[in-house]
Amino acid sequence: MPSLFLPALRESGGPAVDAAAEAIRGGWRPTPEELGALFEKLPAEARSLLEKGSEQQRAKLEKFQPLLAGGDATLGRAVFFGKKVACSACHAIGNEGGRIGPDLTKVGAIRSGRDILESILVPSSTFAQGYEPYLIATKDGNVLAGLIARQDAEAVVLKDASGAETRVRHDRIREIKRGTTSIMPEGLERNLSEEEFRNLLAFLQNLK
Repeated sequence: MPSLFLPALRESGGPAVDAAAEAIRGGWRPTPEELGALFEKLPAEARSLLEKGSEQQRAKLEKFQPLLAGGDATLGRAVFFGKKVACSACHAIGNEGGRIGPDLTKVGAIRSGRDILESILVPSSTFAQGYEPYLIATKDGNVLAGLIARQDAEAVVLKDASGAETRVRHDRIREIKRGTTSIMPEGLERNLSEEEFRNLLAFLQNLK
């Protein structure tokens, strides 16, 4: 993802600035603080997108941040493994759950509460290593999206949010590039009451 190359981008110009602007138009949303001096080198419309996105993201995080305290982890476990948001369809805890997204068995030990909150509210803000989305454009005009499950000398296998896999032969691929939109959908919090979301956050923070 572009964020991995920020140190190099900050010291570069020309094509690096163009690449950063293209990623921003495609949905990448680093903060102006993360970009540092590179922010001023960007085209005006790219800077405007970042400023607007940063303000909206901050407002959303501030709105839900109070829910990081006071929840019931036991009730939160029921939310995680329940059907309303179906977290366990993609994420595993121990031997339970799916294997599409990152394993969350010890997420509370390696991520702060605010990081966990951000990963739910703004899933495209960061990607866990090995779970970056990819886009494959085929020579017959199709565009496929998903995670790279595996690849070999003959083909690339993409896995989508449902866990379904699609095998694409290299001789069919016109272009392959990293995407900027997570396969985890935004808006999961809208399916929960305030207390359910608070309890879910308590459960995730308690996983250590």
